[in-house]
Amino acid sequence: MRFCELIGANPQIALNLGSGTTEEAAGWVKYVNERWGDHSGRIVLELGNELWGNSSGVSTRQRVAERTKAFSEAIRKVDPNAKLIATGRDADSYPDWNATQLTIRVPSITSPRISSHG
Repeated sequence: MRFCELIGANPQIALNLGSGTTEEAAGWVKYVNERWGDHSGRIVLELGNELWGNSSGVSTRQRVAERTKAFSEAIRKVDPNAKLIATGRDADSYPDWNATQLTIRVPSITSPRISSHG
């Protein structure tokens, strides 16, 4: 975080949506906010990263959608103004996965951004 401040970058923190818990994610958000103060939405919280496959703990699209919603709600309790993003799968090969994840109803989640990780 200090390095980001020194170079004028906005940090992005990936939260463990796979094997992590909502409590852990909320705890990380609280920790960052307590130690680094109000960044007025400059810190981006990524709800998981590269979640497909059996090793992630969320191998189905319904499971990732449910966890995205649960984690979003837990984070909003700690920081109602948190800037959240959700990372989907390769948009060309997995449009159904992304559609399921992005159609969940979570108030104030940042506009969908589909990330393609080769």
